Amino acid sequence: MNGWDRAKELTEQNAGGLFEKLQNDGDSFVAKFCEEPWALVSHWDGTGYVECTAEGCTHCAKGVKKSTRVKFNVWNVTERRMKIWECSGKAATEVRTVRDKYGLEKWCFEVKRHGAAKSTKTTYSVLPERELTADEKKTADAAQVHDLKNTRDEDDDDGPAPATTVDPDAKIHARVVAEFRERIKLLPLGKEEKKRAYYALLGVFGCERLDDLVVAQEARARSLIERAERGESIALPPGAEDGDFA
Repeated sequence: MNGWDRAKELTEQNAGGLFEKLQNDGDSFVAKFCEEPWALVSHWDGTGYVECTAEGCTHCAKGVKKSTRVKFNVWNVTERRMKIWECSGKAATEVRTVRDKYGLEKWCFEVKRHGAAKSTKTTYSVLPERELTADEKKTADAAQVHDLKNTRDEDDDDGPAPATTVDPDAKIHARVVAEFRERIKLLPLGKEEKKRAYYALLGVFGCERLDDLVVAQEARARSLIERAERGESIALPPGAEDGDFA
């Protein structure tokens, strides 16, 4: 890519024109999916998704949840230009489904958001709109694709809602306690092994009960439970006794 093309791409990106934005329930676009997608494991850093570096990842060390992010080059039928759509791994599965059924060469598809802005329950539908005209297909196939790996959306609107100010020493919410207790009960282990995982978790924080955990410890506790769900053991602290586990 020469300097002129790079300047044009950066200008579009910073102006919010390079990435498809589906911010509200019902927002949609119609496009042709072009070439291979780019997928990576990432963390939300408060401003956008950043790639997980696996070993030595500072976000992993802090217990920040990992997620799959996928980028597609999409030729927008209305705007008649190449853009980027970034989505979750689950939404990308919808694209794979229509690819396997219809193919991507001759079709344009409607991508629609189902969920309010910042909703964690948002889903996306990808449905065939129509076959491309000969002119549309020719133009789309000739359009220059973007460097998906090295192009980041600096104004990502698809991440979690901004965190409100919370006292880090406040006790975790009752619904979080209930979630943690239920996840421990559902571990694919025998009752004694589940107890051991439960008390090992509490032992890490020097607590006697789950509702003794504070907000600052929630992410770390969540990470430990995820480890137990993957079958990884957590050493039982000495002197553990029965508490509120049942």
